[in-house]
Amino acid sequence: KVEKLKGLKIFWALAVFAFVVLGAAAVWLGGLNQDEGWYLYAANLVAEGKALYRDFFYTQGPEMPNFYGPFAWIWKSWGLLGARVFTLILGTAGIVLAAGLARHLAPEGRKGDAALVTFMLLGCNLYHLYYVAIPKTYALASMFVMIGFFLLFVGKKPVFPLVAGLALAYAAGTRISLGALLCVVGLWLLLSKQWKSLLWFCIGGF
Repeated sequence: KVEKLKGLKIFWALAVFAFVVLGAAAVWLGGLNQDEGWYLYAANLVAEGKALYRDFFYTQGPEMPNFYGPFAWIWKSWGLLGARVFTLILGTAGIVLAAGLARHLAPEGRKGDAALVTFMLLGCNLYHLYYVAIPKTYALASMFVMIGFFLLFVGKKPVFPLVAGLALAYAAGTRISLGALLCVVGLWLLLSKQWKSLLWFCIGGF
C-alpha cells in the first residue's frame, strides 16, 4: 500500500505537470476561434446593461453572457489572454469534479487509480484543454454538468439533487443541446425509483 501510494503521488505529480504545460500551450498557442470575440462581446454588452435577445442577437442560452458579464474587466485589461485563462479555470473545475466523481464511484482499492486516470484523460488531453480554454460555452457548460453529476451521486440530502437539477439547468442555459441531460437524468431517477431525489431534482431543474 505504501509503495502504491508513492507511485500514485509520482503519477499525480507528472499528470499535474503535464496539465500545466498543455494548459499553457492551449491558452498561449491555441488557434484563434472566431467565436471567442463574439461570446466576449455578448458578455461585454450584458456588463453594460444591455438585455439579451432584446437589445442584441444571441444564439445560445443566457447563462454564459450573464456569468461572464461581471468578469468583463479581465479581458478589458488583459485581452483575449485574460479571457482564456479565466475560461481555463472554469474548465479545470470541471476536470477536478470529474476526477472526484470517478473516485467516489470506483470500488475500494481503485479509487485513487480512477481519479488519476480520469484526470489524465481530461487534464492531459490537449484537444480537450483547448476547447475548455477558448472563451466559448464548453468550459462553463462542462463545469455545470460536473457539478450536477457530482452532487447527484455524492450527496444524500434533498439539497443535493435540488442543486444538481439547478446545475444541469444552468448547463442547458449555457449550451442548449445539454437540455437533453435533464430528461436523461430524470428518466434514470424515475426508472431507479428514487422518488424523493426525482422530486427535488425536478424542482431544481424547473
